[in-house]
Amino acid sequence: TQLAGLSALNSYFQLFENSFTGSLPSQLAGLSALTSGFELNENSFTGTIPTELGGMTALEYGFLLFSNLLTGGVPSQFGRLTKIARQFYLQENALSKTLPTQLGQLTGLSQFIIQSNSVTGSLPTQIGRMGPMEQLILDDNSLDSALPSSFCNLTDLMIFSASNNRLSGRLPACMVFPDMEVFNVASNRFNGTLPSVLGWGQLSYLLL
Repeated sequence: TQLAGLSALNSYFQLFENSFTGSLPSQLAGLSALTSGFELNENSFTGTIPTELGGMTALEYGFLLFSNLLTGGVPSQFGRLTKIARQFYLQENALSKTLPTQLGQLTGLSQFIIQSNSVTGSLPTQIGRMGPMEQLILDDNSLDSALPSSFCNLTDLMIFSASNNRLSGRLPACMVFPDMEVFNVASNRFNGTLPSVLGWGQLSYLLL
């Protein structure tokens, strides 16, 4: 695609809220100088996410592909996007497979949203490295593991929502989230004792 010739573009690439169709060209990875945002959300793109997009390593603000018709798994190459400090939005697609462990390399990310897909399997233990995470939203998938103990490392969380999955086991006893406003794990398969929310001074919604 000729768009890949815009290699000097160094801020935003935005095509959101249109009716674009077809697959995402792998040549979009040629926009390697982008620093602020790659935003193709709210279109009708189909097919898998090109692994080459993991080469857009200058991105610092947002990677937005939500509300499309994308399929397949989240590429492990996304673990290379280590400069993104704000938004990583993949919600409302038809993504499947398990979340790659390489997501744990996104250690500066504050918002990761992948709700309303068909993601399966366990949450990788590396998820606990994705700090300073403020919003982690996983609702309406097919995740079927326990919450890993590393989840307790995400002490900056303000919103955690993972309802309508098949998560199971006990909620980690080590959870201390002083800034938590919304904690939602309704419609799963958790058991054991209820978690202590002492010290969660900002809590507005607790859904178990």
